[in-house]
Parts: sequence; C-alpha cells; structure tokens
Amino acid sequence: MSFIKSMISMIDLTNLKKITNNNPKTIRQFLKVFADNASKDLRELTLVIEREDVQQVSYFVHKLKSSTQSIGFITGHKELQKIEDKLDLNHPIKPLVGVELLNVIRQCELAVVEARRLLKSFKD
Repeated sequence: MSFIKSMISMIDLTNLKKITNNNPKTIRQFLKVFADNASKDLRELTLVIEREDVQQVSYFVHKLKSSTQSIGFITGHKELQKIEDKLDLNHPIKPLVGVELLNVIRQCELAVVEARRLLKSFKD
C-alpha cells in the first residue's frame, strides 16, 4: 500500500459536498482548481520566501489559506492562518521558514496529491 493511500485523509469533503449539493461535477471542479492553482502558488511561495519578500509571502499564504478552506483541508487552513497572523504582526520570515512555512508547504503539497487522487473518484 502506498504512503498516500495509507495515510488518513487530509481533505474532508463534507462541507464541499454540502455546498455543492453533492454534485460530483462541481466537487471535481473545486478539486481541480485547487490542485492546479495550489501547485503554482506553492512554487511561487517558495521563490518569494527565498527573496524574503514579506508582502508576497503574505499574499500567497492568504491565497493558499482560502483555497485550503474551500476544499476542506482544515489542518492546512489553520496552520496558514497562524502564519498569516504572525506576518500581520510583522514577524520576521527567517524564523518562520525553518519550521512553520516549510512544514505547511509540505502539507499543502501532500494535499495537492490527495486532491488529484480524489479527482479520479468523481466522474465528469
């Protein structure tokens, strides 16, 4: 059994199913948009972290926070909220990079993998 299949689901589709009236096509669209956009945003976030561009780090953290909530990746949403709160308080990026930012980036990358896996279970 692969690592991804053996791990507990990171994405809880309960709320998404509720707001879409359990419409498979709409759920699939949410998952696809998340997987595509989050992948790009995570790459960009990594680049702006390296440049220590606080404004852009804040932008991508906020954007990812919103998208993780929309698909039901609640753990990621909570972690991104904590980081956003610290950035709003002018917390320097360097201490965040070592632990919090890199950890949440890895979590979001796994959520993208899971979203792509879940996509296969929803027919067009």
